[in-house]
Amino acid sequence: MRNGLAVYGLDPDYELSLEQWMGLPSRTTWRLHADKAYLDISLTRDLSRSDPKQPGAYFVEYTLVSENERLRAMVGPEKRAAWKAELPQQLAKMHAARLKKEEQLKISRISIDESYQDTPMP
Repeated sequence: MRNGLAVYGLDPDYELSLEQWMGLPSRTTWRLHADKAYLDISLTRDLSRSDPKQPGAYFVEYTLVSENERLRAMVGPEKRAAWKAELPQQLAKMHAARLKKEEQLKISRISIDESYQDTPMP
């Protein structure tokens, strides 16, 4: 986190100030989801052109994956053949890790958006 902003999964509706924009890591990704498809949009800043008073340059990368491909990737390559059977256990582990991390952040007085709705899982 830099300048009070999460460095992954930035809210696409949030308008960044110039200071916040310049404080983002050199590579920043937004993940969008709709109709069983995921689109990651990644911007990589050309570090040789990072003067905020001059035009900048960015490399843009789009990655589109299906919901099934994203879920298969969650279980890892060694369990990929049986990903549907392995997925519930993996999702439970990920959920427990998330709750633990959120609790640590709350103790550190980092605000958590508790109104966020997870992407529905099959």
